[in-house]
Amino acid sequence: MKPSISPIDAAFVKAYLPKRPQNSHKGSFGRLQIFGGSYKYRGAAHLAALGALRMGVGLLTLSTEEAVILTVSRRLPEVIFDAVSPISTWTAEDIERKCAESDTASAVLVGPGSGVCRPLYDFLVALSQREGAPLLLDADALGAIAAYAPDVDVFFRTAHRPIALTPHPLEFGRLIGCSAKEVQENRMHLARKYAEKWGVSLLLKGMGTLVCEGEEVYINTTGSSALAKGGSGDVLAGAVGALLAQGVAPKAALAIGAYLHGAAGDTLAEELSEFGVLPSELPRQMAREIQKIK
Repeated sequence: MKPSISPIDAAFVKAYLPKRPQNSHKGSFGRLQIFGGSYKYRGAAHLAALGALRMGVGLLTLSTEEAVILTVSRRLPEVIFDAVSPISTWTAEDIERKCAESDTASAVLVGPGSGVCRPLYDFLVALSQREGAPLLLDADALGAIAAYAPDVDVFFRTAHRPIALTPHPLEFGRLIGCSAKEVQENRMHLARKYAEKWGVSLLLKGMGTLVCEGEEVYINTTGSSALAKGGSGDVLAGAVGALLAQGVAPKAALAIGAYLHGAAGDTLAEELSEFGVLPSELPRQMAREIQKIK
C-alpha cells in the first residue's frame, strides 16, 4: 500500500494546537515529569525544561541529581524539583518508587542527559509496563534500550501505555540494527515500518523530519543546519512532552513540536545565520512562532 504523505505546516499546527481557555489554572494544562540530566549533562535537563515551559505546560517536575538542580534552579524558578541519586545507582526499590510517583503525571519524558546505564533501562521497562500517561523517550533512553534490551521489538510491542520516540538517525539505527547512513538512505520506509511494527509514535529527526505511526506519514517543512547543535534535541523533547501533557495526541504533539522547533531555528538564522543559533534561544522563539500562527 502506498503511504499517505502530508506536510507539517502552519495550518496543521493551528488546527492541532491545544486550546487555552481563559477560565483556567495551572492544573488545566497538565503536569509533565522529566527524568533527565546528570553531572556531565546538566544543560540537557535545563534545555528540556525550558522547552516545556515555553510550550505552555501547567506544572513541570524535574527528577534529577542535586548538581543539576543547583544549575537549573538558578535559571528556572518555575520548575518543581525532585532530588534523586544518580540513576546509575538506582535499585529496584528506587525504580518502583519513582514509577509510582510518576503515575500522577499527564506525560512523562525520560532521557535528556541521563547517561546510558542498566538501571535506566530497568526503569524504562518498569515504566512501560504500567498503564498510564504517554511516555516520551529521547536521547539516552533510546541508547539504553538499544544497549540493554534483549529484543527491542518486544520492548515496544509489550508496552502498556502510549510511547513516543524522538531519535536522530544514529539513535534510530542503533535501535533497528543498521547504520545512520542506511537510515538516511531509507528514511521513509524504515520510519513507517518500525512505527507500525512497534505500535509507537515516531519522530525521525533530520532534514524533512518525519512523523508517523504507520502508513500515514507527515513531513516537516521547517528546519535547517541552524538546529545542528548539541542541546537542540533536548528543547524539542521538552516541547513535545509539554504538548503531550496538555492532552495533544502523540502524533500531533510530535508534528507541532517539529514544526515550531524548525521554524524557530529558521527565524533566528535570518538574524544570526545558520552558524550562530543557540539551542537555548529556541524556546522563546518557538513561543513567538505560536503567536504568529495564532
